[in-house]
Amino acid sequence: GKQVWPSYVAEHYQTDELCPTSLAVGDVELLVPPVTVKSCLELIQKPVSATDPSPWLHRFGGIQVARNQGMSGSHALTSDASDATNTIVQFVDNRCFSKTLGRTYEITAWVKIMQGKRVYKCDPLNEKCPEAGLDTIWGRSRMASIDSSVETKDGFQLIKGRFQVTEELASGDKVGIFLKSNVGDGLTWFIDEVSVALV
Repeated sequence: GKQVWPSYVAEHYQTDELCPTSLAVGDVELLVPPVTVKSCLELIQKPVSATDPSPWLHRFGGIQVARNQGMSGSHALTSDASDATNTIVQFVDNRCFSKTLGRTYEITAWVKIMQGKRVYKCDPLNEKCPEAGLDTIWGRSRMASIDSSVETKDGFQLIKGRFQVTEELASGDKVGIFLKSNVGDGLTWFIDEVSVALV
């Protein structure tokens, strides 16, 4: 068959006294296919199709592809932004971090906030704006925010930041890239051209 690897794999076993023949640690050998630095140059996967936002996830399933709402008429992602904690996440290939230990990745994403039919330009110096970062078993860490020095494009503002691959990341069961809206009532957000690229 074809060799595949999901976003991440974590082995967990539960002891069950009522089922003494159940699997235990060491009973299953997990064969991890090799990965190269070349395949880890970009960690973000594009949405499956114009109607399916996978592999992007939202805790309430409220994420969707917004057709022709992206930069220059491309497709964008959107989700219910009525709550400032509204967040989407994509889990990345955790094998890459052992290959890129000590190196740096750059997070970029373009975000547009709409207030009805009017573009709302978020001011990071005076208010909370959309941000991006790492989602791990140890919690979330903001690594990227609105770069106000970059001109908007079609109403989209650039989120930009960097992180270094640490031993902690390399040993983690799962690592996700999150984008958090930080905007509330009456505002809608659109996300386009998300990238996590090796510098």
